[in-house]
Amino acid sequence: MAITLSERVTAFLDELSITKTAFCRNVKLSVSSLWRWQHGELELSNDTLQRIDDYLTKYNF
Repeated sequence: MAITLSERVTAFLDELSITKTAFCRNVKLSVSSLWRWQHGELELSNDTLQRIDDYLTKYNF
């Protein structure tokens, strides 16, 4: 089973000990939007999802 983008974000934050604030600043997303997305309360735009994916890919996640 493929890992979801949300799971990749969680792994990235945990493994590299990066704060959600720092991550969100880099992908141009509010911390509250990240939380809402990870808990199924918000659907992010394709552009935002792509920014997150690109950022994680840059660091091999």
